[in-house]
Amino acid sequence: MEFLRTLRLAPFIMCAAAVVLTACGGQVDPGGSTEPAGSSTASADDKADSSPHASDAVDGRTFLSTSVTGHQLVDGTQVRLSFRDGSLNANAGCNSMFGAYTVEQDALRVSDLAGTQMGCDPELMAQDEWLAIFLTAGPELAVQADELRLTSGDTELVLTDREVADPDRPLQGTTWQLDSHRTSDTVAHSTGMEQATLLFDGNGRLQVQTGCNTGSATYEVSGDTLEIGALALTKMSCPQPAREIEQLIVAAIDQQTLHFTVEANRLSLEGDHEGIDLLAVATS
Repeated sequence: MEFLRTLRLAPFIMCAAAVVLTACGGQVDPGGSTEPAGSSTASADDKADSSPHASDAVDGRTFLSTSVTGHQLVDGTQVRLSFRDGSLNANAGCNSMFGAYTVEQDALRVSDLAGTQMGCDPELMAQDEWLAIFLTAGPELAVQADELRLTSGDTELVLTDREVADPDRPLQGTTWQLDSHRTSDTVAHSTGMEQATLLFDGNGRLQVQTGCNTGSATYEVSGDTLEIGALALTKMSCPQPAREIEQLIVAAIDQQTLHFTVEANRLSLEGDHEGIDLLAVATS
């Protein structure tokens, strides 16, 4: 079984001859120009003033990139920015980045940027570095309805509110394909999980395919809580890893009270106590 563990955070702010960020004494324009620290014509008092309307417009929202000018994203990747209570979470296809943010003079100010240290393809690692530079360079920020624009020099990143660009799938009537399971702070995936599915049919019956056996259970939905009844499965003998995956599913859902969250095409099922949580993606 392949494990993806929670990784420690490392600062994304680096001092080097070719890459100089705000924390190192200057600002880098991702489009190519460098602005020395202190060259802005705004006064210290002006910089201290924030733009509450712009801050309110992004707080509590997640945005997904829809276009970029001045930079070519790696094929199949998308920039994701989440703003909540002064904290920014960013991802460009590899590591997750975290930092504090404010909006000052219609510019996004990001500080204390750090991130996970997961090894990815070199092009994705380079894209992480590009995004870190872009976010810490103080890009101009403009919000209009569901669209967010960040501009720095010749680079403009256009994003759309996630709930518009990628709406939440309904819990019921969607086939959910098992993606991974979580215990404590460890997330794990095993080849073969993609054969396991859950379908809440909308009539109180949960259809289960474990990748080997099939079965069903009753369920009730109340708010964000699921009450799952006894799970009845066929009795075929399952080879590994299908048998282990089936055991995980049974332990996670059989006669359990679960809290569920759906974000876009991803479903998370979490128990009331320390145990096994399931993560799944929508297939239909």
